[in-house]
Amino acid sequence: MMLMLLLMIFYLGKENLADEHLCDKDSFEICAKPDTFPVSLPENEDDLNKICPVILEFTQCTWDYEEICSPEAEMAKNRRHFKGLLDVLEDICREDSSLHKAVSENAKCLKVSIQELNSTCYESTEHALALYSEMRKKTTEETDSESIAEENWNSHMCFFHVYDISCLAEDAEKRCGSTAKHVVVEMVRRIAYFEWTCPPDILKELPSIVELLELEEGEKIRLRGILRKE
Repeated sequence: MMLMLLLMIFYLGKENLADEHLCDKDSFEICAKPDTFPVSLPENEDDLNKICPVILEFTQCTWDYEEICSPEAEMAKNRRHFKGLLDVLEDICREDSSLHKAVSENAKCLKVSIQELNSTCYESTEHALALYSEMRKKTTEETDSESIAEENWNSHMCFFHVYDISCLAEDAEKRCGSTAKHVVVEMVRRIAYFEWTCPPDILKELPSIVELLELEEGEKIRLRGILRKE
């Protein structure tokens, strides 16, 4: 999901929100326009300035769509994250902001890091997930109940997101420098990404579980860093 957020390659059609059958379609169908899709990740400031209207308008359109079509209980949980996403994207797109400068100066390198995330982080992520799944088995009851299966799946996906983002941040720092890592971490925290993708009880227990996993110390350090609340 984070990769999808970083790729943000869509376009708004505000007039589409008046469609009486709006909610029979998905948000992508409503908010994306074929003549602007796909848009590559930027490699420099000019690229960034060109795609910023596309990113901002798609994000606002998606938010508007969800407000109309999603259950209120769901949107009550998600508004904070939509607002955080829109705010951080507006910051990236504002030419006088420090985040705009950081993204512009590191865009080409960050693009490589994002595009090669799977090959860079696949093996370490799979190994960490195996350790985490084994740990979960020891702490949950031996049962095939649907609720336990769902909890284990949610827990697995939560750890996947956290580990994968920590790996991306580390790779960005190695390839591009500390400013690029800051861009990744800043986006994750301002969106409250882990709170969006993880059940609160699972996210709360994750730091203590990380300490119990047989990971390399470097892996634990980066997981502590990405999970730290500031």
